[in-house]
Amino acid sequence: MSLNIKNPETYRLVKELADATGQSMTAAVTEAVRERLRQVRAEQPDDVETRLQRMLDLAAVIRDNAPSGYFDQDFDELLYDEKGLPK
Repeated sequence: MSLNIKNPETYRLVKELADATGQSMTAAVTEAVRERLRQVRAEQPDDVETRLQRMLDLAAVIRDNAPSGYFDQDFDELLYDEKGLPK
């Protein structure tokens, strides 16, 4: 694959970024585009599948970092009294 940049300013900026970071021009472009896409995506509302996946990913992080046995507790007993009201 190839990408032909014919804009002198764009070429100069990519070269400047690559020189400043010690990256190749390809790596500098890849990282810059990846970061810009992250910003654009953060500004746009997610679709349902993306939101669901983000929630599942977060739940996995919480599960993986919870103390051993944490989810074995009876949370109803901890939160509610014998009448079902919050403690």
